Amino acid sequence: MHALRALRYRDYRVFLLGQGVALIGTWCQRVAIAWFIYRTTGSPLLLGIAAFAAEICFLFIAPFGGLIADRVRRGPALIAVQAVSAAQAFTLAALVWAGWAEFGVVAALALVLGACQAIEMPLRQAMFSDLVSDPHDLPNAIALMAFMNNAGRLIGPIVAGFVIGIAGENVCFAINGFGYLFVIVALLTIRLPEQARGASDGKVLHDLREGFAYAWGLRPIRATLGLLAAVGFCYLPYLVVMPIFTHDELRADARVLGFLLSAAGAGAVGGLVWIAISATAANLPRMLSLSGAIGGVGMMVLAASAWLPLALLAMAIVGFGIVVTATGANVYLQSVAAADKRGRVLGLYAMCFLGVAPFGNLIAGALVQRTGSRATLAILGFLGLACAVWFQLHRRRMQDEAAG
Repeated sequence: MHALRALRYRDYRVFLLGQGVALIGTWCQRVAIAWFIYRTTGSPLLLGIAAFAAEICFLFIAPFGGLIADRVRRGPALIAVQAVSAAQAFTLAALVWAGWAEFGVVAALALVLGACQAIEMPLRQAMFSDLVSDPHDLPNAIALMAFMNNAGRLIGPIVAGFVIGIAGENVCFAINGFGYLFVIVALLTIRLPEQARGASDGKVLHDLREGFAYAWGLRPIRATLGLLAAVGFCYLPYLVVMPIFTHDELRADARVLGFLLSAAGAGAVGGLVWIAISATAANLPRMLSLSGAIGGVGMMVLAASAWLPLALLAMAIVGFGIVVTATGANVYLQSVAAADKRGRVLGLYAMCFLGVAPFGNLIAGALVQRTGSRATLAILGFLGLACAVWFQLHRRRMQDEAAG
């Protein structure tokens, strides 16, 4: 029960349930959009453009989401974002059902959803401290939400596969829309305490600069965001490289690719269990440096793998390293950031982790074309490992500064 201790808070349980339903719908829509675009256009380029449009929003919009989390009441703001996301999903479902969904329209709606998610992520993350009164339970609450996200990543694509085959992509989009409505209902039953508001009602750019200056001025936050950016740039592109690695190096088919990606998910779940049980504010910096290094080692082992069981093990190691670093950094940033600036710090978290990933994907694609998939995995793994070593060298000073 120690690993589930955050569930003793009623409002957190409701919030977690609502987000779990929405995450299944979100992953269902992601699969359906990809399938619809490729089915109707036959163009991998257009498929990549649509994915890039949705992901790049985190780089430019997530800091504004963090500012919103600091400026306004988070509950009503999150309800408004969920309402826009639901409208997007239902619009997409109606257009596909009517046969009016051209690529430009689908890409534009994907961009809208990406913008909503970039605003929603720091808002949602900042609410954990409102829902969980004991700071010692915060790591557990964040780990359970990350576990729910990975469960959605597992269940959503399976649901999408069955629904697309039976009823079509438009039903997947409708499922996503109803998922957002479920979240809205859940949020309406939650009572949040009065939050500290550090951002003024004045100029937006002034408050954004204040958040950037605050994060840059504190070594623990600055170093953690740097490690996150390295993980997002170096490790997340494995999703782009793995289909090529599986086909060209392992001489295997899509079923083996599915096993490899599932192995990464299994490693992620193991990492979340570790965080839920053992993470504390005192040992998180050590966990971050260790998990960042583990991810790099996993990438390099994967690059050298010619035997499927070894590749599966390496993928589990990579998934473990990514999720422990991302989740642990979330917990650590929330524990060291001032309450009135927590939203803006979490906006920078989303920007550094997910906002740089599209550029990592582009670099990984170029490297694969020039050097091959094995060399690409080895190069990215080595760069990530070097960044984890850099973080470890700064860890003592980070902890001293955070304690002071």
